[in-house]
Amino acid sequence: TLEVELEAATATNTQLSDQVLSLQSVNDDVTGQLREKETALEKSESTITTMKEESSAATSQLSEEVVKLQNAIQVSEETVAALKDELEAAITSRTQLSDQVESLQKINDDVAKQLSEKEAALEESKSTITSMEEASAAAVSQLENRVSELSNAKLAAERTVATLEVELE
Repeated sequence: TLEVELEAATATNTQLSDQVLSLQSVNDDVTGQLREKETALEKSESTITTMKEESSAATSQLSEEVVKLQNAIQVSEETVAALKDELEAAITSRTQLSDQVESLQKINDDVAKQLSEKEAALEESKSTITSMEEASAAAVSQLENRVSELSNAKLAAERTVATLEVELE
C-alpha cells in the first residue's frame, strides 16, 4: 500500500511537475508578451511625450501667430478707422466743393444774364447813337445849307448895301 501510495504520489508529483513546467512555459510566454507590451507601452509613452512636446511647441507657435494676427487685426482696424475718417473728410470736402460750384454757377448765370442785358443795352445805345449821328449829320447838312444860304444872302445884302451906298453918294 505504501508502494501504491508512493506510485500515486510520484504520479501526482510527475503530473504536478508537468503542470508546473506547463505553467512555467505559459508564464514565460505571458512574461514575453508582457515585456513586448511594456516595450510597446514605453514606445507609446515616448511617442506621447514627443507628441506632447511637439503639440506644446505647435501650441506656443500658434499662440504667437494668434498674437501676431491680433496685432495685425488691430493695425488693420486702426487703418480702416483712419481711412474712414479720410473718406468722411473727403465727402465733406466734396460736399463743400459741390456747394461752391453750385454757388459759382448761380453767380455765373447771374453775370451771364447781366452781360446779356448789358449787351442788349449796348446794342440799343449803338442803335440810338447811330440814329443820333444820322440825325446830327442831317442837321449839320441842313445847317450847312442854311449857312450857305445865309452866306449867300449876306453877300447879296452886302452887294445891295454897296450898291445903295454907291447910289447914295
